[in-house]
Amino acid sequence: MIIEDNKVTTDERSPLTAFNFAWVDFNNNVIDGASGGSGIQISKSQVNVNGGSIGPIGGWNGIWSIGESDVRVENVTIQDTAKEPIIAGEYHFGDSGWNVPSPSENRMYVANSILSSDGGECTGQKAWGGDFPCPGVHAFRSSLTLYNNDIDIGGGGDGLRAVGAILDVRNNVFNSTGTGAMIRNHDTNYANDPQFGSLGFFSMNTWTGVGQTYNVTKSSITVQSENIPIPNQASNTTNPVSLSWPDAEAYEWNNWLGQVLIPTTSIWPPQNFPLSMELTNNSTVFTYSNLTGLDTSNIYIDTSPIKWAVQIRKAEIVKFRTLVEGVRVGDATVLIEDSRGDDLYTLTTDSLGWTPEISLASDFHLDMTGGGPGGINPDRYADDEGENSCSDGIDNDGDLIMDADDPDCQNGTNSRELSLYYVSAYKFGKGYKKYSITMTSQVGVLSEIISLENMDPSITVNQNDGHSFKRSVNFTGTAHDGTWAGIYASDELAQWDQQGIVEEVQVKDPFTSDWIDMKYAVDDSNADGQVTYNNHPFRNWYFEYDMSDQPEGDYTFEFRAFDGVTESQISTRTIKLNTEPPTIWVDGPAAGSQIDDGIVHFEGRASDAYTGIFGSDIQRIWFEVEGPNNYYNLFDKPGSTAWSADWTVGHLPSGTYSVKVWASDSAFCINSADECAPVEMTLEIDNDNALPVVQLLTPYDLQTITASEETLLSGVARDTDGTVTKVEIVIKDPQAGFLEMPEGSHSLVTDIMPNGGWATTWDTTNLVHNYHYIIEVRSFDGFQYSEAASIEVIIDNPPNQDNNRPVFNSTAWPDSVTIFCEETGSSQNRCGSGHNIDLTEFFSDPDGDDLTYYVLDLADKLEDDYHDEVITIGSNGIANYNPITMSFYLPNMEDWSLSDVVFEVRDSAGSIVASDPLNFDVVGVSFSSQCAGLMVDGGFVAGCPAEVSQTDTLVFTGSGRPTVNVVGETSGGIRLGNTEVSDDGTWTLEIPANRLDKGDNTIVFEYGSVEQPTNTDSEITVEGGDEEGSGLFMWIGLGLLALIVLAALGAVFVFFFVEFEDEEFEDEMMAPEQEVDPYAWAKAKQQEQAPAVQQPVAQQPVVQQQTAAAPQVAGYPGWKWDAEQNKWVPDNE
Repeated sequence: MIIEDNKVTTDERSPLTAFNFAWVDFNNNVIDGASGGSGIQISKSQVNVNGGSIGPIGGWNGIWSIGESDVRVENVTIQDTAKEPIIAGEYHFGDSGWNVPSPSENRMYVANSILSSDGGECTGQKAWGGDFPCPGVHAFRSSLTLYNNDIDIGGGGDGLRAVGAILDVRNNVFNSTGTGAMIRNHDTNYANDPQFGSLGFFSMNTWTGVGQTYNVTKSSITVQSENIPIPNQASNTTNPVSLSWPDAEAYEWNNWLGQVLIPTTSIWPPQNFPLSMELTNNSTVFTYSNLTGLDTSNIYIDTSPIKWAVQIRKAEIVKFRTLVEGVRVGDATVLIEDSRGDDLYTLTTDSLGWTPEISLASDFHLDMTGGGPGGINPDRYADDEGENSCSDGIDNDGDLIMDADDPDCQNGTNSRELSLYYVSAYKFGKGYKKYSITMTSQVGVLSEIISLENMDPSITVNQNDGHSFKRSVNFTGTAHDGTWAGIYASDELAQWDQQGIVEEVQVKDPFTSDWIDMKYAVDDSNADGQVTYNNHPFRNWYFEYDMSDQPEGDYTFEFRAFDGVTESQISTRTIKLNTEPPTIWVDGPAAGSQIDDGIVHFEGRASDAYTGIFGSDIQRIWFEVEGPNNYYNLFDKPGSTAWSADWTVGHLPSGTYSVKVWASDSAFCINSADECAPVEMTLEIDNDNALPVVQLLTPYDLQTITASEETLLSGVARDTDGTVTKVEIVIKDPQAGFLEMPEGSHSLVTDIMPNGGWATTWDTTNLVHNYHYIIEVRSFDGFQYSEAASIEVIIDNPPNQDNNRPVFNSTAWPDSVTIFCEETGSSQNRCGSGHNIDLTEFFSDPDGDDLTYYVLDLADKLEDDYHDEVITIGSNGIANYNPITMSFYLPNMEDWSLSDVVFEVRDSAGSIVASDPLNFDVVGVSFSSQCAGLMVDGGFVAGCPAEVSQTDTLVFTGSGRPTVNVVGETSGGIRLGNTEVSDDGTWTLEIPANRLDKGDNTIVFEYGSVEQPTNTDSEITVEGGDEEGSGLFMWIGLGLLALIVLAALGAVFVFFFVEFEDEEFEDEMMAPEQEVDPYAWAKAKQQEQAPAVQQPVAQQPVVQQQTAAAPQVAGYPGWKWDAEQNKWVPDNE
């Protein structure tokens, strides 16, 4: 019900009565009267009173609430009431003449209101022992919040009276001549009934005109940030706070008799109540911090000398702020526990991340010593030396050692146990943090920053690298925050594990360079943003992206989950994109082919536009067949760019069959041709009686067989439309005109295994040594014979029966060898010495016989006709092939390679063994050189710049024939280095730049002692230039000068010490000096190799040079000396 903007005046009854589960919003109404009742009466209902006024009320209270009622009062003025302006819970329970229900949970929230009354006479026999001035607010076994109210009570009434209540009292102004807050426990005075203490939190209240500010009995309250006034004269005391425990001590040995428990209304605590629902069951506890006008010297302990009955806790003001990743976190829960793990406060942060200010005790005081004889008896004040945390019976610092036993209490009067507290902060989706603080005396407010630790989210992508998508990608996966165990027993367990939710799954596509332009996956979990025992947001997600306009290839996507605070590790997937179907070609059989052997052998090719890192994407080759009698078959075989497949058709009826063949990749044309263009053909299947087939597997063709009584003959015989009943074997002698040999036990085989295998033995002991014999087999299926299969064998059956055949060891035998030959020139040394093979390393004879080696030349094989002509074998068993010998038969170098060369050896008894085939591969090479780069600071840098530093090292590379020497020189003839062409036909030479002149240089290479033409890489410029002078010519000049000096000294020496006896020698010495020929070394070598002919006397050397014949230089073939140009030139010029 909603009641608004009314003026209600009654004579006797209440203007508003809400009983038995009513729900009323009572807004901006003005009510008065009620000479026999209260302004608003509430029982077992929910009522919100906002605005308006109540009073004068002539009967009882402004608002009276009992039973399971939840009442909220805001911005209301309550005035001139005959009794208390507000009652929360009926304190007349148990009084004579009152019919009041048993206490139950009851809650009231009063804020921003004005409460005033001149007081009146109230009575409460059980709760208060008789009459008392009516207070401003009366709470009995209820939860009460008073926030920002003005409470003005006359007549000596207290500002607040509470019995067994839970109180949250903040920012109020109390004006009262009685006690500010009279707080006590509820005791029914019935045997075995529990007592319920009050629990209160007071902060920033203002007290004026009061006698005592706080009077507390068998309860626990916390007071902070208040000014405690001096009691008024009427109170007849100087102590603003009085604490009492009037009963005997409650302890284990009396089964906690007289203890106080938390009120049952704790089920409905005050809104945002900071304290935990915990009471010290055997003490009145007063915790205070940041109070003026109050310390332990004026807190009166009104109790018998029971050590633990009253505790005074000196506390510090603390507030907490929660952050995560430096960002403030509002609505976080902060739990404070003492050193024993008991809850003290449960706080909630505001929008800036701050909790309310709270009090945490730093010292504990008991009244233990004082004004009695010897100063050892309590004096009702806990301000004497030693009355601190070392005497409170509490393990304040959590080290499991209490009071005097703790070393912290053994260091003099100023030492004590320090208070340890555990702080736990948590917000679902932001993080969790637990740590401890030790509370010491503080000045002002202690501000604690709590940095929540957020657990990173996790993400899983279902598709692996290499997954194929057709035109559009559709990734799927899972994601979760924190940890996830799968299925939980409850929602709470799942939430504690995950500690948050994934808010986004972020995707960076291949065309996005930064996460700022990311895309988002779609939550497919149907979790509605909640974590439950079996579900959570993004438990399933998907991401679709159209890529039909992109070419086929590899594309990389990146994925991460975001929980509102941090991102997960990035998951990367590289996928294959398919946008075009594959293409297929069928090379065989041809359309219209007739198949009569029971098997269709398909072969062909296929291609696909995908050429990425995952290799060919041709997956399967599909065949769709239709034939007679509604025959239909769809099957597939493994595919590749070159494919083949067999289709067994021997069981099918004869007739015409239509076949469609297509290739599928990882996305297109799987199970159907779809977008592919299949190859269509018809085949004629003839299965009226398919011929059987037979194969001879042992021995193999041209095998040399050692004579034996049981030479094995074996093979396979099959029939596609029946059963092979027998295999017939015929032996023929080519030496006798291919006559058939006599039959024997080997001639007929009838024991055919289910898989077609067959075997028999053949007595070869009577066959002629080294004769060739033909083995011919055919199978029979009961109707027709198969085509014959035949092989040729050689019998090893020397007259000396004790002879053992030679042995060939193929362990290190190569499959092929490579020989490099110069591509140009006509020298006989173009291929060097060719390639040698020591056959003795591979052939041996068990009997120690001498072996004869030769090259096999099969009469029926044209390809090996030149093998024994061009390969030589020495008496030492070393075979050599020099490809230049092949030039006499075939002039083109590409024809000089030899394939399948077989070597055979024969022992003295005539037994033969052959090697495995060997290929001689001839590769043409020619000299080349280029500057590959520089060695700079020990590292190679590719490319040669226009100018190099003297600290650089030039790296020249090139090609040539292996073992040929390569020499680097300057154009002036200074040698720079040399190397040899390696076995793979390449060479490398490093030339330090400091060996070159500053400025321009020309590097010339000699290959096999023959100077090679220069190229663009031959010109090298060393930094420095002409202005710094030529280092090379400077050194040459100095060298010449030294030679001249030495020559002069030598002449003097000769003149004085040598006697000349030969005039002819003297004439020679005086002859004119001739020009030095720089190529004299080559000409001398030419003369050494030229035929010995009569040469004319060298009286005309110039003419001699012009008529000299072109030489052949052994070191490098393919060049000739040009006498006119005085240099070497290619011999084809």
